[in-house]
Amino acid sequence: MEIFPTRVSADPESVLLHLDLRFAHLPERATIGGTEWVVKDEFHVTMLSRSHGIKSARYLRPAIAKAKFSVKFIPMLLRISKLYEGEGPVARESIILLCEVGGSDVFYGELNKHPETLIPPVSHHVTLFTLDNATSRRGIGLPTFDDLMKFSRPIDTEAMPASVIDALRAFK
Repeated sequence: MEIFPTRVSADPESVLLHLDLRFAHLPERATIGGTEWVVKDEFHVTMLSRSHGIKSARYLRPAIAKAKFSVKFIPMLLRISKLYEGEGPVARESIILLCEVGGSDVFYGELNKHPETLIPPVSHHVTLFTLDNATSRRGIGLPTFDDLMKFSRPIDTEAMPASVIDALRAFK
């Protein structure tokens, strides 16, 4: 299934594709793999974040204008867990859905024409669930594909309740 962002937001440190996922009827809470999760209150794909360390925002708007963004979901959930030392240490955890972003090649191609906005290959995803605490709701930075591989593990569908499996079918 392919959908289009409801809006694109940009500031000097981030570019987000905002999505309306009400069609999936995600449950408000779900026990997955023995852990209680809560559904996010908003959904987006991060195209660019402060983790990418770009040195200039002047090329963002022209790159956004040239890209015709769309999102196609890969119906596979991953559990993300990343330890943040500055907070205690404490782990932030979430469940994400992988996706492909149409127009990303144009967007990153435009940015990569300029040395101050060079971006390494990005893994795209939508966070669907987090732990029910403020720390996990703050998000987990996964700016590169290597980060995604380092901090994720697949979730076996046998560990998911029927309500989540039914919602995943809507993303096909």
